[in-house]
Amino acid sequence: GLSDQPGVGVADALNKVNRAEQEPDSERLDQPQGLASQGASFHACAPRMQTARLLASVAQRLQQPAPQFKPSEVSEMNLSIASKPHGKQAAARFMDGHDGQPLLFGERAIRRTARRRGPGPIAWLAVRYAFETARLQWKKHLRFRHRQNGRACSAYTAMEIGEFTAINARQAWANWRTIPRNLSGKLPNRPIFALDLCCGTGDSTEVLAWYCPVGSHIHGLEYNPAFVAAARRRRFLNRIGRDVHTSFIAQSVLEAFCDDRGDRLPNACADLVNASGAIGCHFDHQATARLAAECRRVLRPGGLALIDSGPEGTRRGALRGIFTEVGFAYSGEARSCPFDRMWQLCFTKQ
Repeated sequence: GLSDQPGVGVADALNKVNRAEQEPDSERLDQPQGLASQGASFHACAPRMQTARLLASVAQRLQQPAPQFKPSEVSEMNLSIASKPHGKQAAARFMDGHDGQPLLFGERAIRRTARRRGPGPIAWLAVRYAFETARLQWKKHLRFRHRQNGRACSAYTAMEIGEFTAINARQAWANWRTIPRNLSGKLPNRPIFALDLCCGTGDSTEVLAWYCPVGSHIHGLEYNPAFVAAARRRRFLNRIGRDVHTSFIAQSVLEAFCDDRGDRLPNACADLVNASGAIGCHFDHQATARLAAECRRVLRPGGLALIDSGPEGTRRGALRGIFTEVGFAYSGEARSCPFDRMWQLCFTKQ
């Protein structure tokens, strides 16, 4: 109705609707008829009255201002839209906007995504972890829970892909919760270059790929060449189903960080450095200090460092002191659940 009359404004449309709605009543009152004829006239006019009321409702809605949403509500709606096939295109338009504001991830959206894309229930993963740990110790005499980084690397190198997947599933479950909680409100809404330290077969890389903005590049560093080969075979998607640009290299993170060709990364080239389940398990104070210095070298001013801590490796207090000494500011921390002994701390390069 409104679209068929170009140039007619909302006020004109309302006037015409009012006249159309009043016309049947005036015609019915001016013509003295019997009850039967009046009833027939009323039923004949009913469709016109319903159409008139519908048009009036549409016209009034056009005059109302657009609803306003909080940034957190917009982020949750974006995640909800992106999870539906018919909404991927709309979510892509939102995420490609790069409005300069940090991305916000609501807690409900984080938990929903973790349940849908995570490795499974934590109770089953804990049982699987305990069984595989005992089997590795009995069959291969492997003890990978070492604070000495060299001994831990040797143990992981001796593992097969399936064995590592089993013992790392509990950490993969935690990654889907700790990483987005630390990134929320701090990650810029533009393409970034992110480094994933000790990435294994790519479990933490998968979480970064999902939450980093469209157009980002994620580069993984892992000591075991077999794990690197497995990570390269994986497909990493973002929240709207697009492939994410990833690259990997087999190297120690205690050396200068390199690209996939083995060339040393330039200074101040990265926006984000992530480490999940390594520093808190296998790094002593000296190794963590070397890692912190290299993180400072490659990060741009304002860049983020998400580093895990734990009782078996570098503890929370020690980790905070090490990164503060080399020029980082503490920006927050997160853990997967109240029973998790591992925390991931967030630092910002000054």
